[in-house]
Amino acid sequence: FVEGFEAGEDFVVKVNGSIVKADENGVYTIDAVTEQQTITVEDVDVVPSGNTVAVDVDITKGENLFLVSEETEAIMMDKTLEIPYFDIELYDLEKYYYNPYCYLDENGNVRGQQKAGTRESAYDVVTSMHAFIYVTEVYYLGYDPEDAGKGLSHQEDTDKDGISDFDEAVSWTQNVGSTFMDLWGLGSNLNYHINYEYPIAYPEWGSTSDQQALEDGDRLSIHMITGSASGSGFGLFVVNDTNDSYDRTEQKDSAVVKQGEIITLTHYLGTQGDNYTTNFVKVPDKALAWVKEGDETEDIRDWNTEDGFGTLTAEEFMTDEHGVITINTAGVEPGVYYIGAAGGFEEGSGVAGSDGFVSSGAESGPAYFKLTVEEAEADVDVL
Repeated sequence: FVEGFEAGEDFVVKVNGSIVKADENGVYTIDAVTEQQTITVEDVDVVPSGNTVAVDVDITKGENLFLVSEETEAIMMDKTLEIPYFDIELYDLEKYYYNPYCYLDENGNVRGQQKAGTRESAYDVVTSMHAFIYVTEVYYLGYDPEDAGKGLSHQEDTDKDGISDFDEAVSWTQNVGSTFMDLWGLGSNLNYHINYEYPIAYPEWGSTSDQQALEDGDRLSIHMITGSASGSGFGLFVVNDTNDSYDRTEQKDSAVVKQGEIITLTHYLGTQGDNYTTNFVKVPDKALAWVKEGDETEDIRDWNTEDGFGTLTAEEFMTDEHGVITINTAGVEPGVYYIGAAGGFEEGSGVAGSDGFVSSGAESGPAYFKLTVEEAEADVDVL
């Protein structure tokens, strides 16, 4: 057996539809072959690998809201989730098996038609599809995290309408590598980025969730559009930006400082450009808000905007004309804080781009930065 697979309870080998037995050495022999033989195996089980990938997940809705799970009441921001590997055949999604050569062949050439993988090529690879299934089962259908990825929701039909709870919650259509996802009935009113970038298979070609292999530390940002936009933007804050442009290697999302230290943040918005590229633009003159960890609410308009932060007054707590804000943490009590900015709407061109896509604009949801302020070290006199 290929690694990760084993014989199931009813495993059999068949030749032209007839069962053949192995000898004491596990060898199957076909005698006197004079014509084409069709050999099949049945009931091969996948060995649970226990592999998980730690992914940061944010879900925003409209310009001001973080989504709240109706099942768990969790605010869907700054969630680090352990997404397990599981066989997507449990959800009848095997036509979308991961294939490292789905878009490009082994020689790096573009395929004329995208090609699905097999159980073997998909084994132990956690994709964005796995993440969407996990989030759906835990935060939309209310399953215990320990039961997510076991196919249970695909076996349930709570309303007895002949459609599983899973299929009513999320579905994928179209072809491998070019899937269309309907998440929670939102259809095309949802966009997502991975690590703040539009997911691509290769330059000038986008990828879809079935073929996006995730790694520890990846961030999946999901936005539910409530306006008339055709796309989404995703905001982020970069720490001590020195090259005056966004670089994926730069520190972002969070920082730890000592009380009294100074930190500089640059607020960027990642939006879709031509040919599936991602443009990063600075957000100038943006009013900011803050909240202490544990006090955050789903509506960023409820965060603190009146008390200022550090040495900054409420009026000064905003990005400058270059999208930059410098924060002196003197006077900030040790603790964990979220610094946030509401989203907005960016007008589209209304004309077709080089990829044939006509943009009617992009809606972005709220963005945040996690700042941990530690107690300043006491001064020590040296004798």
